Amino acid sequence: MGQGELTQAARDFCRENSIYWLDASPLPAFVDPQAMPPQHEIAADRASLCPLCGAQMTLRTAKKTQRPFWRCTRFPACRGKRFAEAEAS
Repeated sequence: MGQGELTQAARDFCRENSIYWLDASPLPAFVDPQAMPPQHEIAADRASLCPLCGAQMTLRTAKKTQRPFWRCTRFPACRGKRFAEAEAS
């Protein structure tokens, strides 16, 4: 059994409890490295996007604490947020 594969006991458990599993070994075949953007572009883009819906974030200030935070521009439909201090560290 290779890395990323379930044991037979784990497969039996999944089958008995209607749990779907996928061995990790075939997953790299689904990824096209040519279609992936460079890592530095992914990191830069992710910082400005909502972690829940992918929309742009806007810098706001909390009324009670006066702490800055990033909030989804789709608020109130999406409640994605990220504290601004987390970026500085």
